[in-house]
Amino acid sequence: MRDPDPPGPDGEGGATRHRLAEGPVAAQSLGWARSPEQLVALNEPSTPSLDFPAAVTAELTPTFGFGGATVDGVELPVWPPLLTSPARY
Repeated sequence: MRDPDPPGPDGEGGATRHRLAEGPVAAQSLGWARSPEQLVALNEPSTPSLDFPAAVTAELTPTFGFGGATVDGVELPVWPPLLTSPARY
């Protein structure tokens, strides 16, 4: 039997037909939404745990590159050693 809703050209699933997108849209219009706690419970099992150095660089890289700026509404702190001297190399 042929799959009525095969994956898209990139191999990913998702709404490849208009009728597939209607379900989530209808749910939103009816006020059916997941609570933040439900979203965390759903996302947590699929969040990868990254080994060193990925976990460290994910936290520090924005501070090194954009410290003191606001990026996508997130205020990034300045790396503390940069605050001790005005000299830049």
